[in-house]
Order: sequence, then structure tokens, then C-alpha cells
Amino acid sequence: MKYYIILAILLFASIFQISFLSFFTFYQASLDLILVIILLIAVLDNFKKYWLLIIISGLFLDCFSALPFGAISLSLLASVYLLERLKKDFFGYINFGLILILIAIGTVSYNLLVMLLSRILKFDFQINWLYNLIYLMPQEIIYNIILASFIYYALKKISAKK
Repeated sequence: MKYYIILAILLFASIFQISFLSFFTFYQASLDLILVIILLIAVLDNFKKYWLLIIISGLFLDCFSALPFGAISLSLLASVYLLERLKKDFFGYINFGLILILIAIGTVSYNLLVMLLSRILKFDFQINWLYNLIYLMPQEIIYNIILASFIYYALKKISAKK
């Protein structure tokens, strides 16, 4: 049952991100709702149960992206795997501060992988690496941390009522 609820949430979040959040930017950086939800799943639960959902969400976003097909889904999967390894190998107890650090690491790895895969797959536009690394990525890290904080506390309140 929990699997289908997460599937519905990811589907709704994907549609919301494609139809609204992609046009709603702050200083050229935007919120990445799917990335934050998937990273929270990876941090709070075992990602191996949800890897198919991660691929489906990434492929859905790939269909509506101007990036090479598969770049988003591969980047999501690799970022989640990185977080899973960090969580498993280095951190025993997960607290709120560590969740935010892992969200930041996941955001950085996702953005770097998207840029790298776009370059490898010979995408037509020129990627301004310096601009993305210095200007856009820190903004996206902050936005995703704020978004993850709201989602985390909402999940905590929902689970406390049960």
C-alpha cells in the first residue's frame, strides 16, 4: 500500500513540477520537487524498495525535458545510490541536520551528473559550467534544503497523528 501511495505522490509531484515549478524560478534557479522527494525517500527509507519508482519518475521528467533522454533518470538513480552508500557506510543515526546535509550532497551530485551526461551525450547547447557551479547550484541547494525541511516536518506531523 505504501508503495502505491508513494507512486501517486511522485506522479502528482511530477505533473506539478512540469506544469508549474518549471516556470516559477527565483533568480534563474528553480525548485526541484521530484529530486527532493526522491532524496528524502533515499535518506529516510531503503531506496532499494523504490528504485523502479525513481526510474519511472526520472523517465517521466525526461519526456518533458529539453535534455537528452535518460539524463535525468540516470542522474536521479546515481544520486540516490550515492546517498544510500553514504548513509549506510558513514552514518549510523540520521538526524535532521544530517538529512539536510545529505539533501545538499544529493543536489550537487544530481546537478553535476545532469551536466556531465548532457555533455557526454553531445547535447547541442553549451553548458556554462562556471556559471552553474558558482551561481545556480548554491541557490538550488538552498531552495532544495528549504523545501526538504517543509516536506520533512509535514511528514513528521502526518506520522505523529497516526
